Amino acid sequence: MAYSNAYHFQTVWEFDAPVEQVWDTVFHSLDWPKWWKGMIAVRELKAGAPSGTGSVRRYLVRSPVGYRLCFDLEVTDVALHTAIRGVASGQLEGNGVWAFSGTARGTRVTINWLVSTRVGWMNHLSPVLRPFFRWNHDRVMHQGYQGLKKQLEALRPPV
Repeated sequence: MAYSNAYHFQTVWEFDAPVEQVWDTVFHSLDWPKWWKGMIAVRELKAGAPSGTGSVRRYLVRSPVGYRLCFDLEVTDVALHTAIRGVASGQLEGNGVWAFSGTARGTRVTINWLVSTRVGWMNHLSPVLRPFFRWNHDRVMHQGYQGLKKQLEALRPPV
């Protein structure tokens, strides 16, 4: 698939929590707005299989500078505690993979997106604002990392 305004984003998160707990929190994306600043809404459009495969959810994200993006994500493959793959459509189109692996301290989550924008003003200004869009994506993902870290800490049993 060729993208005229293609972006490849890779984000790595590390947590002091077991893979199963991180997976469970990420897998239940309907709850993301509770802990992910900038994630305005997640709505289920199609339930899919119990594994999550075939589910379709609509995500509405507000950037740190105020513009919004809306896209649907269809889960195409789920490997329990290992990976979630999906295809995005709408204002973002492309493919994404969330990969989970255990580390000596807990869990590493590697998120890869190959997407293109389908928003006229973004595409028009992309030659000039590409670094800004990349920075903006990194900020949104950092907000997700911070929120997930707090969520996981709240789930940790008292010592």
